[in-house]
Amino acid sequence: MLVSRVSAEAAGELGLIELFYNAVVTFFLFGGETAVVKILSDIEKINQKKSFLIYYMAVCILYLVLLTVILSIFRIDIIKLVTNSPNKTSLIMYVAAAFIIIQNILLAYQKEREMFLEYSIGSKLFNIIVFFASLYIVFITRNNINSIFYIFIIIGYFIYVLIMFFRLNITDIKKELYRQKFFKFAFFLHASTIVAFFFDRIDQLLIINKFSIEVLGGYYLVIKVVNMVKLIPNIYNSAFYPFFCKQLKKNNINLLANNLLKNNLLILFPISFTIMLNSDLFIKILFVTQYIAYKNILEFFMFIIVIGTPGMILNYCLFAIGKSKQYFYISFVVVTIQVIVSFLLLPYFGIVGLVVAKGITFVLLNCFCLLYMKSIKYKVKLIKRYYIAVVISAFVLVSINLIEFSMLLRLVISLTFLIVFLIINYKDIIKLFKN
Repeated sequence: MLVSRVSAEAAGELGLIELFYNAVVTFFLFGGETAVVKILSDIEKINQKKSFLIYYMAVCILYLVLLTVILSIFRIDIIKLVTNSPNKTSLIMYVAAAFIIIQNILLAYQKEREMFLEYSIGSKLFNIIVFFASLYIVFITRNNINSIFYIFIIIGYFIYVLIMFFRLNITDIKKELYRQKFFKFAFFLHASTIVAFFFDRIDQLLIINKFSIEVLGGYYLVIKVVNMVKLIPNIYNSAFYPFFCKQLKKNNINLLANNLLKNNLLILFPISFTIMLNSDLFIKILFVTQYIAYKNILEFFMFIIVIGTPGMILNYCLFAIGKSKQYFYISFVVVTIQVIVSFLLLPYFGIVGLVVAKGITFVLLNCFCLLYMKSIKYKVKLIKRYYIAVVISAFVLVSINLIEFSMLLRLVISLTFLIVFLIINYKDIIKLFKN
């Protein structure tokens, strides 16, 4: 958020760097964290788990090196090719990518071993580094913003990886089995994560190609608010994934999935409601008034968060029962629809069209996952409170865009809603935090 006070261009640069980070995690972690956790949960001995990690690191780093050499030989600049921006791919970016890969593999091990404190810190390492880099940019120098961020990433990730290697004692490199099993399971999961990357990032790629880095900067700041809202549910869901891998059955999937959905809504719904109703106030507090034009984008995204809540859970269900191949097919269809709808709406509605396209695809993703799971006898019937949350959110979104509310009235409505919500869900909230 600090970088927003430098300039919209600086925010756009940070948006590109985060896009780079997510691309590295998506394309170079073969199968990603989900595949590693799944395989590690099937391995009983600690030394075998550590041996597999070393092997997996070697494969991923070799993958990065080979691609780097190939791109260099053919003089292909992947950053300029994808973003259509003047930024160039540099050696420092590839070095940063290597540390990002290793750190994310260590995260998967921490997650499978239920080292929740270490995992929570490690999963937010990128944001911590960005915060300190932003402080450096704001208070010391505003030159070479791009290079400053990458230098901070390399230093921060190097220190973290070094500490974790000693702390976890990952030195065993004996050959073990599970490799064939891993690649068989991971292939479609890896393909799914690539599709998911485009599902999450196609709007940003279109913005940097069709508009400017300043527009990307404003949009990126809205995305950061969205990610902040989803932070706790994402960590909570991620922590439950190893449990899902071991316990999920046909006879308990409805109960487990809906319990997770209920707990997600207890966090997401009141926060989304409050931000949606007071979007201009939140933008003024978090950023500066120059970004007030993005308040409608923020409102739409808060609505999409509520709509897409089941999707945050159903994908874990499919991975846990070994249906990564089927989830890839579902994701591919959904992303294809998103791209088509985005191109159709972009000329008429601009950035709002991209957000609407994302909302449509979230609905389709929920429907397709539920229908497929029903077809294989893993039936999940979404709880009523989800549909109530969607209806209320839709009503608020339409109302604030048709009727002019004063800031005081919005705050009074928000406070009243939060009090009523707390009273109605008091027992569930206490139970959630006790767990």
